[in-house]
Amino acid sequence: MNKKVWMGVSAAVFVMVGILMIGTLNEKDNENVYQVRTNELKTADNARGAAEWLHQIRANQITGQIDPADEIQAQRDHLQFLKRTSSLGLNWIEMGPDNIGGRTRAFLQDKDNASLMFAGGVSGGLYRSTNAGVSWTPVNIMQENLAVVSMCQTENGNIYYGTGESMYYAPFGTGAGGILGQGIFKSTDRGLTFQQLPNTVPTPNSTGADWVAVGAMVPLKGHADGLLVGTNRGMRYSLDGGQTWTNPLSGPVGTIRCTDLSQDKDGGVWASIGMRTFYSPDGINDWVEISKPANTAGPNDLPVDNGERAIVAVSPQDPNYVYVITCDNQRNFLRAYRSTNKGQTWTVIGQRSTTFNPIDQGQFAMMLSVSPINRDKIFVGGLHLWEWSLTGGWSQISSSFKSPNNPFYVHVDQHRLAGNRLNGQIIYATNDGGVFRSLNDGFTWTEINIGYVTTQFYSVSYSFDGEVMGGTQDNGTIYITLEGNTPKSGFRTNSIEFRGANRDGDGGFTEISQLDKRVQFKAMQYGILGRSNTAGLTYQDFYDFPKMDPNNQSTGLSPAFAPFVTPFLLWETKNDPFSWDSIWFVARPAIQSLGFGQNRRDFSGVLTRPQSSAIFVADSFKIIIAFDTVKSNAQGVLSSPLIEEGTFNASTGAFNVRFKQGVTPEIVVRCAVRYNPNSPLELTSKTLQQKFNYTLPIALQPWDSILVQDPVQSMFFVGLNSQANLVGGLFMTREVMDFTKTPNWVRLGHFGPGVQVSALAVSNDGDVLYVGTNNGQLIRFANLKNSRDSVTSDLASTNRTVQQTTIRTFPGRYITSISMNPNNPNRVVVTLGNYGNQDYIFYSNNALSASPTFVVKSGNMPKFPVYASVINYQNPNQVLVGTEYGIYSTADITATNVVWTRENEGMGNVPVFMLRQQLVGIDKTTGDWLSGRIYAGTHGRGIFRTENLAIIGIKENTLNEDKSIANNLSIYPNPTSFYTTVNLNLDKQSRAEFVIRDLTGRTAKRLTFNQLMPEIKTLKVDVSDLRAGSYVIELYLNGALYGSTKLIVTK
Repeated sequence: MNKKVWMGVSAAVFVMVGILMIGTLNEKDNENVYQVRTNELKTADNARGAAEWLHQIRANQITGQIDPADEIQAQRDHLQFLKRTSSLGLNWIEMGPDNIGGRTRAFLQDKDNASLMFAGGVSGGLYRSTNAGVSWTPVNIMQENLAVVSMCQTENGNIYYGTGESMYYAPFGTGAGGILGQGIFKSTDRGLTFQQLPNTVPTPNSTGADWVAVGAMVPLKGHADGLLVGTNRGMRYSLDGGQTWTNPLSGPVGTIRCTDLSQDKDGGVWASIGMRTFYSPDGINDWVEISKPANTAGPNDLPVDNGERAIVAVSPQDPNYVYVITCDNQRNFLRAYRSTNKGQTWTVIGQRSTTFNPIDQGQFAMMLSVSPINRDKIFVGGLHLWEWSLTGGWSQISSSFKSPNNPFYVHVDQHRLAGNRLNGQIIYATNDGGVFRSLNDGFTWTEINIGYVTTQFYSVSYSFDGEVMGGTQDNGTIYITLEGNTPKSGFRTNSIEFRGANRDGDGGFTEISQLDKRVQFKAMQYGILGRSNTAGLTYQDFYDFPKMDPNNQSTGLSPAFAPFVTPFLLWETKNDPFSWDSIWFVARPAIQSLGFGQNRRDFSGVLTRPQSSAIFVADSFKIIIAFDTVKSNAQGVLSSPLIEEGTFNASTGAFNVRFKQGVTPEIVVRCAVRYNPNSPLELTSKTLQQKFNYTLPIALQPWDSILVQDPVQSMFFVGLNSQANLVGGLFMTREVMDFTKTPNWVRLGHFGPGVQVSALAVSNDGDVLYVGTNNGQLIRFANLKNSRDSVTSDLASTNRTVQQTTIRTFPGRYITSISMNPNNPNRVVVTLGNYGNQDYIFYSNNALSASPTFVVKSGNMPKFPVYASVINYQNPNQVLVGTEYGIYSTADITATNVVWTRENEGMGNVPVFMLRQQLVGIDKTTGDWLSGRIYAGTHGRGIFRTENLAIIGIKENTLNEDKSIANNLSIYPNPTSFYTTVNLNLDKQSRAEFVIRDLTGRTAKRLTFNQLMPEIKTLKVDVSDLRAGSYVIELYLNGALYGSTKLIVTK
């Protein structure tokens, strides 16, 4: 039995090795070349790009740096809000994904209970598992700081975690890519609750910002509640449970960042401080440097390599076996060293070559661990997992190709590896995809992330029925359809076919069409965009490359082409009165097959009208059987030598016929139709085959035709980098929904070499576009409704009708978001980044004027970057913003002194990078209305929604006191843009009144019909003058409520 299992696994390994080309490199055979997998989609330098992008948003515009004092003060100010009542009382509902983890640096298995485990997201907080990683639950999402990066457990069972990731980023260090820490947190109840240690709380005036990053920690052997930690300002130890702290090293070396600690079984501790390696027999005293300066190191010494980071690990089996790896200034693997005598002598066991580089972003993702069961084997992590053993040399042991049939899949960017304390064959790896487990010493792997919601989103988009999608850091674009193993399950969408190659990497902005959710748009870093009409099964590029990328920069993921997170925006409507597109409507006959006769004589049925308003022309009715025809006269009497009798009712379309003998060929029924003036039609747009309503202005006879405006329209905007010679800039297309060709693009704007588009917002009617840039320009593009082609739109055209105006500048500031009142594009909120400033939120109530005014509305908000904003369309005085520490709201943005309050209930103190509000929708799982629902894309805890500002679950008649007498009103189409038809069943002449109310109960429209005869079966209600949104339509007959239902108006 065991032999069969082993042979099966071996066969699988052979196949996967063949497919993925996982190679090996033996230290004794330098000619053996490692081959990179040909289908690798992951880019090696994504961490640097993400850090640079975030640094650009957060750094002060004058100094180019982030002063830790500014961050610390903002943190302290934010914590004061935790005690205040929120202004809107929002509760946030987690949407997931609950099966995909985010970047994880901290992991701990309880020393006394092997089933109790902990893992920490770098911006999503601490999670706890009581079943050995089968599932996870958050410990405290409202903890003061969620940037968990290190953990340890002292001898008495107390658990500690350190916060702050910044020292693992380069080149910016503190304040660059990671969330700033708040010192150390302690639990005395096995991780059920944690309290912040007061003496580790950073202060704004602390020298060098002590305690903002605690990246490593180990317990101190022989001390019940003692621990040693590595921070951004060197090592500190405590023997009294964190009440007091001492630096074990004096002099300048004592304040150099300590990124890694490793403890042997006897209590000795090894430390990586900068590029230097130190050792202490107890972690407290007698610290000595083991490494030697490179210019004096002998052949058996451990040299201080020139680079960015070194990491040390000691064998859990044997304290004499110690390993060190280093990376160079380009973050590539440099060398691996080994000592078998506790650091007295060293040998090089690996060195980078043109074919061997197991670490390629070492400052950010760099892991070293010695096998719990083999002192002669180490695990090394960079982009992938590698192992070295004395007998086997170097081998890549993980694949980033995720498939149910790939047992070697481990997410990229490795950070920690730990052994199971009861079974050394079981090891755990943490990386940018959460937590992974191996049951066989790293041979095969399983993802264990159920409930571990720590993904870092840059964006969020939604479908009409409540599905969500967003782009993430290092997890691509994730789609949550509400139909997975749990409603929160998500899946990573497929790669983009871009310029002949399949590309995937970090995610970015996303869009889901509100007309057809199968149409989706996503991006990866540096402007690689794809569109899909298959609900994300496939994505293709859709740029006009000669026009948009004449220098072919997009082929190489160039920062020169587009921002790391490239902004784009989709606008679409079913009712564009200015559309230039058109379709022909032809009064075609009604045709219907009755199938084959099968030797029957009698046939009857009802001929379906091509339109509900079509009028049958009785004397054109025909029944066609092969080469014979049965015809009708004007009275509907059928005649033919083939039949005994037959009739056709032109009013109803009903027909019947009896043939003299059985008929076997196919039978086809056909009748010409005509239309009266004002006949309602339902037509099909060329855009996604969408249906729209149209009223005929004239009568049409059979086969007459009329050219009809196609009102279903879209616009797509994307911001590429403005470069010299008018390369790049802001582009727009009105053909993004046409999947039969590459769309025609126009360049709307160019903002000067080096300027990036950073934010986009378009008015509901599609006439006004607001654009923000990374250097503080706020530009308005108006009259888009009359700008339909390159002549009227393109920047190069002398006849363009687009009106481009810079309406405000915020010198040097990064515009992070623009939001407007969907019902009034005059009302605009602009938010800004950049620490070290006083004002981050501005508001205008006259943004469409010739000289708009923008007023500071930061109020009592802490002085930190604001990343996102949304104006509640149902109450435009209410504004929500996303910040470094969650969501803030105000009940009145128009107030002279705006009061902001925290709105993080259910979400936690997590960065929020995007907020969006749904205007119209119906929940696919409940049937409830979604109008007003707000979605949040968090950078650490997945996607959230709040329904407090939405009208959810309002069923028919809830706005009426007398529910018992009301019927469910039947209306169609619904949703609609122009009109809806109401079915009636009157028994006498009646007076009818329609009342349409918005969701607050306010009357939006009344229509009265004074004399309705029983013969009238339908009434058409014009809703073209209503704004997009959800309503209740009520019908009163002779003063009494007849019925009501929900009505959705789209534009």
